[in-house]
Amino acid sequence: MLARLQHPHIVAIYDFGRNASGHLFIVMEYVEGTSLLDLMKKQPLSLSKTLEVITQVCEALQFAHDHGVIHRDIKPTNILLDVRGRVRVADFGLAKLSATSQQATTQSRTGMVMGTPGYAAPEQRRAEANLDHRADIFSTGVTLYELLTGHLPVGVFEPPSKKSDAPALLDKVVTRALRERPADRYQRASDMQAAIRTVVQRLEQPLMQRAIAKRPIVSMMTSVIVGAGLIYLLDALNTDTL
Repeated sequence: MLARLQHPHIVAIYDFGRNASGHLFIVMEYVEGTSLLDLMKKQPLSLSKTLEVITQVCEALQFAHDHGVIHRDIKPTNILLDVRGRVRVADFGLAKLSATSQQATTQSRTGMVMGTPGYAAPEQRRAEANLDHRADIFSTGVTLYELLTGHLPVGVFEPPSKKSDAPALLDKVVTRALRERPADRYQRASDMQAAIRTVVQRLEQPLMQRAIAKRPIVSMMTSVIVGAGLIYLLDALNTDTL
């Protein structure tokens, strides 16, 4: 199942198993680039790059979920950016086949906590047996919050716009992804992706309107300059004729 996750934003898995010594192994595609965590350590990402990264993560997760796979460990270290800046979601080593998959198995026993503290969904931290794809949406929300604010959303957290210069339009996206109950979150990664794209469009509208508003002024100034040039040329011709 994991070997079939061939997607532009997913690091390919070629093989996995247990060697003669009993150690688990996984053979993955080599990606030349850097992790999102390393990039964040160098400098904060711009808003446009942050939203670009998260929309690509959502696209990768939707593909995995459609194929019955839950990642269970979305975090900056497992999000790679290749040399072209393209997102590649890595480390499906903790992945779980969803209940909708015909090959569904319980890869983790009840009571065993999988994932990374700080990024894991509440139901994941409680080691609930019926964990589903919405845990990945929560972890993606945590990552988005961290990218926007530089902090993890711990306890009763403030919306991103209160802790940074992030636009308030993103508050609703983040808080919905981080709902305690899975039923209150985005139900699909593609829904979160669509919400972010809507925010991007709304943020771009004022910029486009300002650009359009400047065009008549530029056109008028161009006309004045051209007109002045023609007057000067005609005056020069008349002077030569005389």
